[in-house]
Amino acid sequence: MTASLRRAYEATWHHYDGPLTVPALCDRWSGRVVSNHTPDILRDLATRLGDPGEPGRPRLRPAVLAADIDAVHALLADLPAALAPLDARLASGPFVLGGELTAADVHLWVALVCLDDRDTDGAPLAARYPRLADYVRRLRSHPAFHHGLALTHGVRKGAA
Repeated sequence: MTASLRRAYEATWHHYDGPLTVPALCDRWSGRVVSNHTPDILRDLATRLGDPGEPGRPRLRPAVLAADIDAVHALLADLPAALAPLDARLASGPFVLGGELTAADVHLWVALVCLDDRDTDGAPLAARYPRLADYVRRLRSHPAFHHGLALTHGVRKGAA
């Protein structure tokens, strides 16, 4: 994990020496971790990124895709085994579940942030999973991922 994430955890808990988990929402003013509870963070992202009443903003968890979103989240529990199927899945659309940004993309983004542009064996992501690498590049340029989230790990560096 990055030094900035370590500093955020240490600012939150004096002499923190536990694991650094992501996602983690950090307060830019105080430098402290506000939350690292994934369900709460995803709910907050759904509020920030998607508003069904506002045209052009995604609905991150449409009812028709709820089971598929949950399946992607479960698949990510074994990230090494998930990379190839997810790379193949991206052949059918720009996002994990097709043509629209969903919570499945948020789940995958968080997992890929941990990889720092490398696969689980340390090889460059693009070498084995070109669609996933392209997906990361595209999401970097998405305003909600590039500007709206203060990512401190390698996925943000060298933004497209």
